[in-house]
Amino acid sequence: MEVDAPKRVSCGSSSSGCDVTMDKTQSNEETISPLKIGYEDSNNTNAMKEPIAQEEAPVSPYGLELIEDEDFEVIDGSTEDNAGSSDPEEVEEVEQNRSSSLEKLFDRLFEKIYTTAELLLMKSILTSCLSKYDKNEMREIEQVLLIGLQNSETLVTVAEFFLIFGNYRLSCEIIFCAAILSVQEFIANQQLKIELTTHNAYARFADVLPDPIGILFTGFELNHESFYTNYHGEVRVKQGISDLRIFLESMRNISMTDEWKLDLERMEKGFNSVGSNCFESQ
Repeated sequence: MEVDAPKRVSCGSSSSGCDVTMDKTQSNEETISPLKIGYEDSNNTNAMKEPIAQEEAPVSPYGLELIEDEDFEVIDGSTEDNAGSSDPEEVEEVEQNRSSSLEKLFDRLFEKIYTTAELLLMKSILTSCLSKYDKNEMREIEQVLLIGLQNSETLVTVAEFFLIFGNYRLSCEIIFCAAILSVQEFIANQQLKIELTTHNAYARFADVLPDPIGILFTGFELNHESFYTNYHGEVRVKQGISDLRIFLESMRNISMTDEWKLDLERMEKGFNSVGSNCFESQ
């Protein structure tokens, strides 16, 4: 069945969204670097619609109004110093600052999940993704992130937002981050004396929880892989978001006993050991 493409041009994915097979003739640059996102004209697919006027507030698909975060300065490039500036260097500096601000918001999330080494590995891809947006799109993304980076449940909104934007790469990564945060929140809420140190440790932990948590988490690992490969298209991203909703609901509905808590805590070493069986007695 053919799937209608979103109005946004996807980041390195086919407009049909069906990515069951990858065109091996594509260059590495096409695979890694997302395309510039714009709006398709119904009469001319090669033409772009006029950008939103600077004085108009960006319209979010979620109806979000601009908000301020007390710990984060919103950079919109509309101050007296740079408003209407025609100096290419000043314009470039404003855009770089805005992209850097979005990266800082993502860093808030990623630092809860990844090691410093992996953060450095992800940085160039994240910068490439965010640099493709214009000022109004960046402002809109900023507002969604300020609201959506609170916990695993609100991250679903962020994943859906990037799906609408056609940025499947970032949507995939948000899905994986939401799954990791959900496990972290579960451990904290249940007051388990467990610290998971690797992606494999999270996968092993999820695997001993009730079905279908473990198998769903395996799918989220493929979403994370797609952040690097840009392999998933619209169909798989939509499925990932649907699976994430089921995963979060399943995590909420877990009923723990004191005996089970002790059993999980005894498995901690197995969860974090490379190549070990977490069911071995500790």
